[in-house]
Amino acid sequence: MDKCVIQKGTGVKPAFLWNDAAEAVFKFRVFRDTGEILDDSADLCAKMDPPGVFQMLLGKKFKVERWDVWLKTMQVGETARFASSDTNDCIQYTAVSKALRDMNAGRKVGGCMGAMVGAHGHSHGDSIEDEIQTLIKNPEELTFEFTLIGVKSPENHEKEVWTMNKDEQKEAHPKFKKDGNDLFKAGDYHMAGENYEKALKCIDLLISAGKDRESLLSEKVKILSNLSECLIRLSRWREAEKRATEALEIDSVNTKAIWRRGRSRVQLMEISGAKSDLEHLLSLEPTMKAKVAAELVKLQNSMAERDNSMKSGLSRMF
Repeated sequence: MDKCVIQKGTGVKPAFLWNDAAEAVFKFRVFRDTGEILDDSADLCAKMDPPGVFQMLLGKKFKVERWDVWLKTMQVGETARFASSDTNDCIQYTAVSKALRDMNAGRKVGGCMGAMVGAHGHSHGDSIEDEIQTLIKNPEELTFEFTLIGVKSPENHEKEVWTMNKDEQKEAHPKFKKDGNDLFKAGDYHMAGENYEKALKCIDLLISAGKDRESLLSEKVKILSNLSECLIRLSRWREAEKRATEALEIDSVNTKAIWRRGRSRVQLMEISGAKSDLEHLLSLEPTMKAKVAAELVKLQNSMAERDNSMKSGLSRMF
């Protein structure tokens, strides 16, 4: 093992630190054989929680298999570099890099890169994507630099949904929903949304396994609608519109989802869609007349403001 310690760590020695470890928390940088930085977790993991920090479950066959081995030689606070002479490490790492970049850019991640925690990296652009393709075709010796922030023991590690068995997922999704509801009432819309997302993951995995499809779909609609409201409170209109649409694809007459999609579309200035949703809602729920009217006024005012802005812009051109 070619290890170079850049900054010494403190506290428990590695032999004891990793004895009962479930998860490693660290920052990383990856260097090409030219010395150029290929990736930096400060950018590559910017959308994770916490930003710029990577979290890896141990003993779960992470895509770059030797990361597990290297990290277990380190103390908390230590920064060390590991020069790899095995180009297989390069090939394995390209899959991790691509997956993280896809996550950051909002693209669907193909395949599974193993035991990664908290993927919620920077979007590199075509030239950097070409660089990854080059490394796949012509792998080279990479150097991996890690800064170990912490190690979590099993009791401090929250089990990831994908690592749960079906009984655990069945037990977990109502709890995630309840936690989401409680956090929503407390005004913590971000964390409420996180819990709703976890509940949805459990439900989707159970449905894919053929478990209680109808009752789970009914529950999924409620959680999607709740998540849409969280996103509205966070002014994330497009995401709110998409989540409400997912709910309506299952239950086309769910009034809460129609209302939330309609409000999102008002904010997005999607005039036809907003009017269609609000009129549909009114036909199903006449008692919503005053609220629907208020949203239509809001839409009308936004349209007028947009038109005036366009006229002003055109007048300055001539």
